[in-house]
Amino acid sequence: MRVAGLGTRAYPYTHDVTAIEAVTLATLKLHLRISGTSQDTVLQLYLDAAISYAQECTGLTLGLVNYTTYRDYFPIEDNEGYYPFGLIPETFNADGGNTGFELTRSPIGTITSIEYEPLSALGTLVTIAASNYYLVNAEAGKFGKVLAKPEYDWPNDLVNPRVNSIKIIFTAGYASTALIPADIRTAILLHAANLFANRGDCGTCTNKAGAPVTSMAIYAKHRVIRL
Repeated sequence: MRVAGLGTRAYPYTHDVTAIEAVTLATLKLHLRISGTSQDTVLQLYLDAAISYAQECTGLTLGLVNYTTYRDYFPIEDNEGYYPFGLIPETFNADGGNTGFELTRSPIGTITSIEYEPLSALGTLVTIAASNYYLVNAEAGKFGKVLAKPEYDWPNDLVNPRVNSIKIIFTAGYASTALIPADIRTAILLHAANLFANRGDCGTCTNKAGAPVTSMAIYAKHRVIRL
C-alpha cells in the first residue's frame, strides 16, 4: 500500500443549492425599516455575502445541502500516511474497525452512500452497505465523521494509486430556518445591515468583509474546528 506524506492532499466538496434561507430578504428589510422594493437587488447581494461569510467563519452549512466528496484511500492500518485525510480515533481497533473519514461540513444529517472502485472491476462503483459504518455527529465544535463499525474492515481491494476512488454522498446543514441558531441569524442581519449602511469605503469596518465586532464574536462562538 502506498504511503504518502502528511498534508499532501485536500479534497473538494461539490453541492447542490439549498432551498433554506438562513435570513430572508423580508427579515432584513424589516430590520432596516425599508418598505419599498427599489433596493431589493442590492440588499439581496449584501445578504448573500453575509450568509456566505457566516458559513466561512463558522464552518457550518446554513441550509440543507447534498454534498459529494471523494477520497483516494481508505484509512486502514497499512496506509497510515493517509490518516490525515481519513480518521484514526483514540479508540482505534487494530483490526480496522472505528476508522473512517472526517467530513468538513457541519452539522451532518445523513450519509447517503459510500462507493468505491475496486481493482477487480475498474470503472465500476461498489456500494458499501450502510450497516457497516455509522455517523458520529454529536460533539459540539467538531466536524462530523463516518466510521467503520468495530467488527468491519474497510475494503483492501481499492485501485492503487488512483485519485478519487472513493465517493461519499451525504447531507449537511439545517432542515429549516428556525433550526439555525438565533444568534447566528442575528449576526448575519447585523453584517448585512452594516454592508448596506457603509456602502463604498468604510473606515469603521472591523475587517475586509465589513462584518461588525458583534457578528464576529458570534461566529467565533459557533466555529467548528478540524480534528
